[in-house]
Amino acid sequence: MKRAVLVSVIVAMVLILSSCAYLLSNFLSGTGRQVYTFYFYVNGLPEEVLGMLQDIDSAGGLVISSIEHEATMTLENPFKVSKLSSYIFGDTLGKYDIPTTSKENLDFSSKLAITFSTDTTLPATTVAINFPNRSYDIRGANEFYVIYDFTIEGSEVKFLKKVNGYIFEIRTKAREFVEVYDINSGRSYKMFTENVSGTFKAFFVAERGKTYTFRALEQGIEQTRNAPLVSDKDTEVIDLTGTSSM
Repeated sequence: MKRAVLVSVIVAMVLILSSCAYLLSNFLSGTGRQVYTFYFYVNGLPEEVLGMLQDIDSAGGLVISSIEHEATMTLENPFKVSKLSSYIFGDTLGKYDIPTTSKENLDFSSKLAITFSTDTTLPATTVAINFPNRSYDIRGANEFYVIYDFTIEGSEVKFLKKVNGYIFEIRTKAREFVEVYDINSGRSYKMFTENVSGTFKAFFVAERGKTYTFRALEQGIEQTRNAPLVSDKDTEVIDLTGTSSM
């Protein structure tokens, strides 16, 4: 008898706790709170930097001393980020999570300061690029690639839903300038690979459904790839080393 009563009490407690958890979950969902995640990348070299590299034929003659990134994202309250790195293309500029209530827009401003030197420009030069405050539509997603998009045509910051983005990891045999050509828009990006843990690579954030040509400018190796509109992958290696085909 005592055992039956004990079992009944345990079952009742489990049901009560389950009901409380369900109600709590519904309450939190009802508040509209969620976590927004932002991944920062750089596509292409700024025109201000390219103008100083006209006499440089090899990426080996370019040294990036540092890239300083500062940004303010305002969803509910200002969220400031800051990172100092020696990589501009070989790594992300940071991943940031912001818990807040559900929002339709985000205010964003930032500054990039790139310090570099070449065989012909000593001492090091710093180029600072400011992006004034602007509002971005973030409806329909809570994960975004934040892309510093630099082409000859101009520069801008893009907030690309992560589900609509696709990352190409470009690899070369040594440090090398590479060109990425967006066949759909006609926009061209110039980048270079960086030695990250023994692998010379650069990341390029593409838009799904578009086609891109990747060219190692010093070796002349070229590949054209489509960023798949539907795929279970979100990244792909572009091998421009000349040692294998992928």
